[in-house]
Amino acid sequence: MTMDHPGPVGLTITSGDAEASAAAGPRLHVAALDWIPETGVTGAGWLAHLPQAIAAVTVVPENGPRLDLLREAGLPVTPDLFGAVGIPPQAGASRVFVFFLPGMRGQWRGGLRLEIRYHGGAVEDRFIAATGDHSEIGRIIELAPVDQALSLAERLLARWDGAAAAALPPVVEDWMARLHQRIGRQSHSIGGIDEVVRVGTDGMLLRGRLPVAAAEGTAAITLVSIVGRRIALETPLPTVPETGSALPQELSGFAVFAAVPALRPDERFWFFELAASDGTIDRLPFLCPAPPPPLRGLEAALALLEPMPPDPQPVMERAVAPAADRFWLATRGGAPVATSAVYGDVAGAPQVSLIVPLDGRIDRMRHQIAQFSNDPEFTSAAIAEIIFVVDDASVTEESRRLSKSLYDNYGVAFRTVALDHGQGWAAAGNLGADAGAGGVLLFLGADVLPKRSRWLGRLLRSHRSLDHCGVLGCQLLFEDGSIRHGGITFRIATNLHGLWEEHDAAAGLPSDFARERGAVPVPAVTGACLMINRTVFRQLGGFAEEYLFGGFADYDLCLAAQVQGLRVYCDPEVELYHLATAGEARWQEQLTRYNRWKHSRKWHSVIPTVLAATEA
Repeated sequence: MTMDHPGPVGLTITSGDAEASAAAGPRLHVAALDWIPETGVTGAGWLAHLPQAIAAVTVVPENGPRLDLLREAGLPVTPDLFGAVGIPPQAGASRVFVFFLPGMRGQWRGGLRLEIRYHGGAVEDRFIAATGDHSEIGRIIELAPVDQALSLAERLLARWDGAAAAALPPVVEDWMARLHQRIGRQSHSIGGIDEVVRVGTDGMLLRGRLPVAAAEGTAAITLVSIVGRRIALETPLPTVPETGSALPQELSGFAVFAAVPALRPDERFWFFELAASDGTIDRLPFLCPAPPPPLRGLEAALALLEPMPPDPQPVMERAVAPAADRFWLATRGGAPVATSAVYGDVAGAPQVSLIVPLDGRIDRMRHQIAQFSNDPEFTSAAIAEIIFVVDDASVTEESRRLSKSLYDNYGVAFRTVALDHGQGWAAAGNLGADAGAGGVLLFLGADVLPKRSRWLGRLLRSHRSLDHCGVLGCQLLFEDGSIRHGGITFRIATNLHGLWEEHDAAAGLPSDFARERGAVPVPAVTGACLMINRTVFRQLGGFAEEYLFGGFADYDLCLAAQVQGLRVYCDPEVELYHLATAGEARWQEQLTRYNRWKHSRKWHSVIPTVLAATEA
């Protein structure tokens, strides 16, 4: 189909399968122009021999932004592109264009208005009828040289608002996939991307294998999306051991978090671009999948610590931490809604608020209430209110039935605070503290049981009598009566060079090992039994909630207290059983490693001072 109009300079416009090999002269050829239902209009073609008198060749939709084919969609054509786009040899210097105008619903009239504007001020209007086909665009992208095909893809989607849609239109997605696969087939690298985890809209966590030279930083590494976004990565990349069979000598495993601001749902097609010092470029293709559920993403980030890298610091700082912290924030969700219920006549002005975060294990309420029912400090001469924090919404209804039954059977009054979603031990403890009325807070593990009665009064008297007491703990025992915790200290970690790990020198010793010494200063105590004045707790900001599931928040609080000039004590004359609990050992170890690293990084310069003060 040909639409000749002499115009001021005799511009010839052809479209579709019309013969485009006429004598060389000003020419615009539209190879493809069609409306994709519910998506928009796509077009492609080329311009040749446009005189300098032409200022703009503009596609003018009935509504929406205009598109200047010269300035916004132009691409200089190299000789090897001529055949790919069907430009006849006599066309001379030419420019290829592709475009995509999203939307257009109700505006499509079987073609588009084209406006030709001249420097002298003259304007021509043309109507370009649809060719009824858009497959030519896919052919151009498939056949054009790689760098030009990438540029065409970027220009094609320049007006696509990916933030407003979950995926590219199917036809456009197919074009991008074909280009992505094509470039992948041309890669000559022996490396590859093994795992990609999308971290919300903030970036990606990548794990893979690279040639040693590239991994050591002798090549510039850039993440390139198929629509033109470029994210430069700092080299060298953090190295990680291979999880399966050993890597060949010429390869090195790596893991890194790549920050990609406002990562869009439709940004699936990416390349790991390696630019060597000699100018050669190789591209390793990978797909960025949909984001996983936050907990699954957290598991993927922590899995990078198995096996532990020889030098874990770079992997922690540049891969695990950026992803894990973001997934933890997403796992926690927004602020939980707390619903309180009272069973029995809870003391209106208790001396102590005893707070038990249950972590979903409501069955443990039964054992603690049964023990408390034999202690007058919880019955006839109650000095404490008991607050169970139910932080698993799936057991809330069951906890209500159990709570009523426990009060009816044992007569011990208590309160429950049910959260609509859990945020970990630290958050549960903070919310329990907010619900309490006692001037002193006692945080107790759900797996902790008293060895004898009247232990709470003894602990409270010790707390009041000790000099500058900020935090007080007690001696916690294994089921066999040996010491499980007698105060926590810190030592240089064996598997995290330069960091601190928690340590209890008394663990496993007989329970009377330190009893004759009375309460002693210690660097920290565990949250399984932790007493603190409510005012001090608030001044310190409560338990730090950035630790995964609340681990190490108890040690964090103890160090924060000592920074403020207070002291932390352990009173071995108060003994409680801290029962061993089963869990997924590998997952728990990964959580502990990460929280240990985060805690040590935060308090690295404080711990030596605290150790010196408690050992004096």
